[in-house]
Order: sequence, then C-alpha cells, then structure tokens
Amino acid sequence: MKKVINSAPSRRHFLRLTSMAAASALTPTVLWAEQQEAADSATSQAVPARIATFEEVWRTVRDRFYDPHLHGLDWSAVRERYLPDATRASSEEALAGVINSML
Repeated sequence: MKKVINSAPSRRHFLRLTSMAAASALTPTVLWAEQQEAADSATSQAVPARIATFEEVWRTVRDRFYDPHLHGLDWSAVRERYLPDATRASSEEALAGVINSML
C-alpha cells in the first residue's frame, strides 16, 4: 500500500510535466500565428495609406504644376501606369521609388 501512495505524486508530477511540455511545444506556433495575423492586418491597413499618398502626390502635381497642361503630358495615363506599382509597394521606401519614377 505504501508503494501505491508514494507512486501517486510521481504520476501527477509526470502528467503535469507532460501537459506543460505539450503546451510549451504549441506556444511558438501560436505566437507565430498571432504575429502573422498582426503583420497581415498592418499590411492590409498600410496598402490603402500608400495608395492615398500616391493619389495625393498625383493630384498635387496635376493641380499645382506651373504648366496646367503639363507640357502636353497625359497625366491621367501616367497615373494609370504607376498606380499598380504603388499598390504593390511593400514599404514606404518602395513607394517613394515609385513616386520618384512617376515624377
């Protein structure tokens, strides 16, 4: 009987350790998934902001350039040409490169 009583804590201890090991094995995956969701959310919010910046620069040049006819340049066509690149820009630096190319 004494053997059974003494072995019970070790079983509980073993089960506790096993459950902790399983939880710690899952933690990196859960953390990675949460970080990925946060990054996806930030990216999805950043794209409209980058497009808004692109549109603002395009409108400013259209409305305030010293030559209202832009030396005969079809400015609407320029917008259509560079808008897909601005949409795909993955960072502020990449967007700045697209805008500089457009200008």
